[in-house]
Amino acid sequence: IAHLEAELDMPLFDRSGREPRPTAAARALEPQARLLAGQLQQLNAQALSLTQGLEERLTVAIAPELLASRWTEYTQMQQAEFVRLLAGMVLNTYVKRFKPGTPVDLKWDGPPRPLTEGRVQVPTVLTVKKTSADVHYAMLTKADGWWIYDIVIDDASQVQTYRTSFKKILDKEGWPGLMTRMRKAATKKVAAAPQKAP
Repeated sequence: IAHLEAELDMPLFDRSGREPRPTAAARALEPQARLLAGQLQQLNAQALSLTQGLEERLTVAIAPELLASRWTEYTQMQQAEFVRLLAGMVLNTYVKRFKPGTPVDLKWDGPPRPLTEGRVQVPTVLTVKKTSADVHYAMLTKADGWWIYDIVIDDASQVQTYRTSFKKILDKEGWPGLMTRMRKAATKKVAAAPQKAP
């Protein structure tokens, strides 16, 4: 409790009497704390089912965070193309990094950490061959389950990285320039991993 009070920079319990009693601030925060606790419990249950092979899918939300306030400037057709191309870019990036047969190990690195209402960060350690990286999944809860909306690798937010890159291209080349670059990156053929002779 003391750690939480230090983080929030406010007392949650009045300790002047014989028994600690919740302060007005604690009572005001209680409904949101109960909601977060329930969401964390749901996330832990879903994470457990993932490790046991029970979860069929996990959704990755990839827009509109990447274009920030500019998202509403584009038509639905442009937004749909952006999402499709971004999915292709992300897929190509990971296909390049993880060749078939590459040993990959993903381990939980502690309990999920609450960010804001309905959002948590799930800390993991990803090991590929003998190289490890801290990989934290920023997730939000929706009616149909938990969605990943950002991946933070060694303290670098993938959303922030893409957003910064896209902003520079939009400022310099506009929407047509961004789409041209994204089409090229999304459709780039990824070389297959070389196969060893038997």
